[in-house]
Amino acid sequence: MTTTPGSRFSGLLAVTTLALAVFIFVLGAATQALGEPGTAVSDVLTRMKTAYKDQPAVQASFVQTNSGASYFEPLVMKGTLSLKKPRRIRMDYTSPRAKTFLSDGSTLWVIDQGDRTVTRSRTQVEAVGTMFDFLTGAGDVTKDFVVTVATGEEAVDGLDVLRLEPKAPGGGLASVFVHVHPTSGFVQGVITTTPFGDRSETSLSEIRTDIQLPDAGFVYASRDGFTIVDVD
Repeated sequence: MTTTPGSRFSGLLAVTTLALAVFIFVLGAATQALGEPGTAVSDVLTRMKTAYKDQPAVQASFVQTNSGASYFEPLVMKGTLSLKKPRRIRMDYTSPRAKTFLSDGSTLWVIDQGDRTVTRSRTQVEAVGTMFDFLTGAGDVTKDFVVTVATGEEAVDGLDVLRLEPKAPGGGLASVFVHVHPTSGFVQGVITTTPFGDRSETSLSEIRTDIQLPDAGFVYASRDGFTIVDVD
């Protein structure tokens, strides 16, 4: 059944924010020696930026699990993630449905193979870019987010977990939890939540940073038979 533009675009900000957080996850993080928990937020942020500021691009296979109020049962999605500075994003979903998320830093496209539609937005990309700048060392996340060290059920043994909450309401994002290695600064996991009770978690495999990603791969190229739908 064909969906409406709004439903096709629902959850895009949460998905792309998750993808940007994944950008700073690099191969070898799990082999580092664990340190002591309880590191201050400023130290964790500095470690993260130092670890990833020289990584121009990354590509990996991903498994993303979405659950919560919008799902009758957890939705597991698989595909390939490609990201490149500055602010370029590509997520190719292969299961359970073929779909591609693209951003060149100024426009977001959602290409749905089943509906043969392309949903386009230029307003959502700025919120995504804010997170991208932080995670790649180009921005100060504390300007837009309240950052604390997570405790309780969101804490993870042997890791520093940062909780990011937007200072401004709206945008469909409630919080982001970033799992950071206490000595290397590498990120090992990311969770996003929405004000509506939804939750996205991700895992990566076959991670590569020794690759060249053409800029053209992050821009929508016209396809015969596809309809473009603008949402703003």
